[in-house]
Amino acid sequence: MAELGWIKVFLFLVLELQVTVIAGITSVLKRAGDEVMLSCQNVIDGQHNCNGTTWVFSGSKNKELVALVTYGQIDGDTRTRRSVTPNCSLVIKNITAEDVGNYECQQYKKGSEHLVHMSVTELSVITMTKREENQMITLSCSVIKFGSCKHKVEWLFKKQETKKELKTSETHCSASVTFLKPVLDNSSVDKLFQCKVTQSGNKKGQVFSFCHQSP
Repeated sequence: MAELGWIKVFLFLVLELQVTVIAGITSVLKRAGDEVMLSCQNVIDGQHNCNGTTWVFSGSKNKELVALVTYGQIDGDTRTRRSVTPNCSLVIKNITAEDVGNYECQQYKKGSEHLVHMSVTELSVITMTKREENQMITLSCSVIKFGSCKHKVEWLFKKQETKKELKTSETHCSASVTFLKPVLDNSSVDKLFQCKVTQSGNKKGQVFSFCHQSP
């Protein structure tokens, strides 16, 4: 009987343990100017307007974590571009290079400050520019990533017959293509060029249509 009593005490203590589960990091790649939705993993049931959810951000310009959403309430300075969905995902409109970084979705036990689950999403942003000089057009595509970047970036061109008149250059996380302006109708550039980004260790890349953005 005494042994049975100790077993009950042990099980009670196990149930009362405060355990925090941390999920792996999810990588998201988006083009600057687009909208992105960052999912929150293992959302706790029974929340009212995500009142058990907090989103925090850390980027290259932030030495400390910045709270974007606290118990479902969006920070006043970020309401114009950020919102929270009913399933507690974080939506960011018109993303820029300053949005690059890690986003932590923290799940707190109802009625307490105990963190029970945390998922992390790493957001990287693609920027594209077009420069015209002396009848030459140069398109650039770059990946801005939090930390070291090993992505392969390349330009795809739909008109094979004039491909030989293109001069391309590729480095880690960026690529450019230069051609004489008369080769193409300026209005067709956006339709003919695509930027392909392949993450390290992933054979299948993501393709983005060219979209001019301010440098």
